Amino acid sequence: MVKLTVTLSGAGVYFCRMPQMDLLALLPAHRGSVYALAAGSNGKFFSAGSDGVLLCWQWPQQRPLILAQVPSQVFALWYDAVTHHLLAGTMSGAVYVTEVATGRILAALQHHTDSVFHIRRFGTRIYLCSKDGTVSCLDPEHDYQLLQRWRISAQAVRRLAFHPQLPCAAGSSDSHIYLLDASSGSISACLTGPVSSVFCLAYDGEGHRLFAGSRDARLYVYAMPAGTLIYKINAHMFTLNDLMLIGRDQWLVTASRDKSIRLWKADDLTLLFSFSAEKNQGHTHSVNALLWLEPQQLLISGSDDRRIGIWKIAWH
Repeated sequence: MVKLTVTLSGAGVYFCRMPQMDLLALLPAHRGSVYALAAGSNGKFFSAGSDGVLLCWQWPQQRPLILAQVPSQVFALWYDAVTHHLLAGTMSGAVYVTEVATGRILAALQHHTDSVFHIRRFGTRIYLCSKDGTVSCLDPEHDYQLLQRWRISAQAVRRLAFHPQLPCAAGSSDSHIYLLDASSGSISACLTGPVSSVFCLAYDGEGHRLFAGSRDARLYVYAMPAGTLIYKINAHMFTLNDLMLIGRDQWLVTASRDKSIRLWKADDLTLLFSFSAEKNQGHTHSVNALLWLEPQQLLISGSDDRRIGIWKIAWH
């Protein structure tokens, strides 16, 4: 049966088709927890975690290729489509740069003194955030030279979110979300609400809302650019490890230490589906990372159970 919701607008009535989410596979992956995922080119994606192994996947093939091995736990991954390098941020603070075509490790960047939790490109720069409380800005066209490093907090900076018309958002273990200029690092605002570490952040495509997930198990939504808190809900039983918007920002997916993946309507946070091993199907341990592959309409998940989940989300 096709599920439809009716929405009223000034132009009349229109119908929004509801998604259907199905588990296609839970694939053995790593020798330890899976902490990080990254989308590659041509339908490929990458995974990494506590075993330090960088794996390359291409669904529907169920066995990955071993791309490289690094000497530390990996907490962050970013595939750079411009340089065709895979960047792996580790517990030691080093970021390993791997050439995807050959699997050769080209460099070990040591721009931080503690764990690197997140890596993203924005414009022509690569940004890292770390447990040492700083955000660094690198030049990928010149051997990832360190251009600037900014002190954001006395505690860890765990996640970054970017939007072309808005400040960079940086979520910290001090429970604050800092809004900063991506060019100068100057902090323009500090959003409050969470009572514990901010683990995940995402802007919607139009820059109207900022979504945040916290160790306090709550989901927070801010109206932007004002930074006004408009929603605060108890979304999971334990820490929200990751979140992302999919389907033209109509749907929000969250992953948690409570072992579940949940799918929500993004506009009003109506819960649509909750998947866990106890209730139906899914991971048996904490779900740490999510990845959306738009061309295939696949959601990828990584977990402490050492497996990769492949989920199909369809709009019938």
